[in-house]
Amino acid sequence: MDEAKNLQRRDVTIVEDERSGDRILEIEVRGKRGVGYCKGMPSAVRPYERLLGRPKYVKQGRARAKLPPSTEPAQLPKPSSTGCHPAKA
Repeated sequence: MDEAKNLQRRDVTIVEDERSGDRILEIEVRGKRGVGYCKGMPSAVRPYERLLGRPKYVKQGRARAKLPPSTEPAQLPKPSSTGCHPAKA
């Protein structure tokens, strides 16, 4: 089952079946003991072609644009009249 997780586009080719003449998928599966070959069903060819036609994933940048650093010095908040401690009289 680990081999199925490692499949890539280069591992799958569309070929014509010698017996039936149908187009099928031929899959190279690389495992612990070398390369094995599997044949797909003729009904799998069209969905695979649609998959190939999808746009490739392009990594997006950060969600927010990075702002340039500020030239003003950082300022601390000023005490307010409604603080946690009541004003002493």
